[in-house]
Amino acid sequence: MNAKGLRRLAVALVAVVACGSRTGLPTPLPIEEPSATPDAGTVSSDAAPDAGTVTSDAAASCQLGTVVGNVFGQTVSFAGGAALAAGRYRVTYVGGCMKYNPSQDWSVNAYPLGDAAGSDHWWFISQGQQVTSVIPPGTVGFIVGQGGYATFDECVQANLAVPPVELTLPGGPLAVWLEDSPYGDNVEGPDGGAPAWSLECAP
Repeated sequence: MNAKGLRRLAVALVAVVACGSRTGLPTPLPIEEPSATPDAGTVSSDAAPDAGTVTSDAAASCQLGTVVGNVFGQTVSFAGGAALAAGRYRVTYVGGCMKYNPSQDWSVNAYPLGDAAGSDHWWFISQGQQVTSVIPPGTVGFIVGQGGYATFDECVQANLAVPPVELTLPGGPLAVWLEDSPYGDNVEGPDGGAPAWSLECAP
């Protein structure tokens, strides 16, 4: 075969290979060199971050939601009752007040922690036990001039200035519970606006 014939044969073969996907002939997959492993300090978009890296999803998971307390004695859990990792957490008052009796004034906690006069206040409940080192943040008192407020809105505004509290948990669910007796005379805020708190991881 002369040179011209060889060129025609080569062109024909290239055409057959190039049209393989349309003629039913299998098209060879390209062979790729394996990609280089990222440097130790680099995290690619597909790679899992190392243990010291906080992703946006992980950061968001430390915002563990808000609960509205039940003024009639039911326990209410943060994060839908999910078990929390052992560690340090911060609880912040976000709204709501109550009355311990219709004749009393708006309040959050009637008495301070450990007060001999009474224990009518909110508790944290962890692993079924009261956390006795701190109570949910909120003003203390139920009489105007002694920690109580004449109006619901005044009570909320005062409590928004109360600093958050932190507590160390051994792990497991965390809840709030109101200790009081009797419960039947308690009064919620407008539209069920009982005291409410948010939970997040403490830095």
